[in-house]
Amino acid sequence: MAFGVQWAQSGNRGRVRSPRSFLNDDFHLHDDPDLASADAFGRAMQESLWNQARQALLNAAGLQSYKVVFANLIFSLTQRPLDVNQWLQQRESKSSAESIGNLGSPDDNLRSNWEALQDLLSADGPPIFLDIALRELASSRWKWDEQHRKMLKSNSQCADRIANGSRALTEVSLSQEHQETFKLLSWLAIMFDTLSATVLQRPLVLSDEDTGVPVADPWKEGANSNSVSARSDESIVDVVKVDLDGWQPTSRQQDADREAASGEIWGSFFLDGKSLLEVQTLERRTWSSCTFEEAAAILCDAAPVKVLLFRKVGHIQKLMSRKSGSLVLEAALEEAIKVYRFWSKSYGRFIEYCMKNHHDLPARIQSWYVVLAGHWHLGALLLADVIDELDSSGLGGEEHTEKRRIATLSSDLRKKNAISISNLCRCSLDGPSLSFSNSRDFTYPVNQVALLSEPWTVVLVQSFSRAGYVFLDLLSKPPNLRSKSRLSLADERALTRTRCESCIDGLINLGNKSDMAYLAAKLLTDALQTVYRS
Repeated sequence: MAFGVQWAQSGNRGRVRSPRSFLNDDFHLHDDPDLASADAFGRAMQESLWNQARQALLNAAGLQSYKVVFANLIFSLTQRPLDVNQWLQQRESKSSAESIGNLGSPDDNLRSNWEALQDLLSADGPPIFLDIALRELASSRWKWDEQHRKMLKSNSQCADRIANGSRALTEVSLSQEHQETFKLLSWLAIMFDTLSATVLQRPLVLSDEDTGVPVADPWKEGANSNSVSARSDESIVDVVKVDLDGWQPTSRQQDADREAASGEIWGSFFLDGKSLLEVQTLERRTWSSCTFEEAAAILCDAAPVKVLLFRKVGHIQKLMSRKSGSLVLEAALEEAIKVYRFWSKSYGRFIEYCMKNHHDLPARIQSWYVVLAGHWHLGALLLADVIDELDSSGLGGEEHTEKRRIATLSSDLRKKNAISISNLCRCSLDGPSLSFSNSRDFTYPVNQVALLSEPWTVVLVQSFSRAGYVFLDLLSKPPNLRSKSRLSLADERALTRTRCESCIDGLINLGNKSDMAYLAAKLLTDALQTVYRS
């Protein structure tokens, strides 16, 4: 209920479906400080359900239940209700103090806005309920694995009672359906842990060693054996063909030899040349002829690659915190860039087609690719950040650092992905007719725009906010006279402003269910106006 009621905004904010209405003269958050309480009943219900759900999960912390684990995962996606008026008043007080203190230079204002944005984006606090779910799943897997080993040992020692031993093993084991559910739940938690840890720059709960394919299935014989030869060909195929997304299109066949020996999914496991070939084949056949099943298969295969990028970026963050040597850091960075290039040659092209033909796509594909692309481009922005940090701190190799500086790698990467995020917002919100709202695949609060179908709202809030700030940074700097753009400086500046406004538009629509998104839109709007007044 706490998760679902996020979409139940009513009052003035719930009616902000047109992005531009936020900026019209007859609608100003600044002029209506009591806007958040326009629908007192709905707001009170949202806050009450969030607090009740939080307390219920704290009370259930000692229960070993997969229902409780799943509830913790769902609640970890649920944003904390914020006091909008209090946050705005604090922001205004701080801005006034800075103005009195003569800290009004463009650079100071931009830095102040970035700090305010960072404070806002961390308002949900640490992901304690996600951590609880992850640790419970890891503990549960260890227990299943221990039980399985004991059963195998018992069967081995009692050869004359193999039949009875087999029956006992069957009696205590989960059904195949429940085993697959457990593995799918584990992968879901691993994805959440990977994204959350990288965005918040915190350690992973589950290390790489605890998320590999051989240890992902505690019910397979030989799953924990170091000897690959001890496993039959059939068992190797079963281990490698672990289903990570729940989608099993008949056209997609796993390569049984792929990483079979190590099972290292955070290496090149997901960077399958066969996947690239399939995507390129579909591209040559023209994307427009793709069936729903083919498009869904592409997006399903792309999701783990997205997670892999976050994992690679998080690994670099970890190495920098450990003050690792330049050779190790450069190798880790090269691995992350390898993932980025693979995406650009494969799934990125399909995403570009989807953006150009957004309103011609089925509603479920619209929803799916928008969420996936929003996550991916956030990961790319975080990659640009770690490159900057690596080079500015002197932790990278001198030669590599100089090459990246000359090539302006981080700034180009940041700008390119910010533009993609802006285009994602624009194509989702603009058009002669929003086809998504005509679909019956989603309920009314969700089917206004595809952005609202994102269950983990904070990820898109992070994505749109960071992209908006990139454009603010560009607008606050002197014009680049060496720009390769064919546009005039005035047109280039106007285009940058339009892109920033598209990111704000995306946040406004997310604000229908998120206080954080609503406040981020307000902050970026004020900052944009300040840049143009300065």
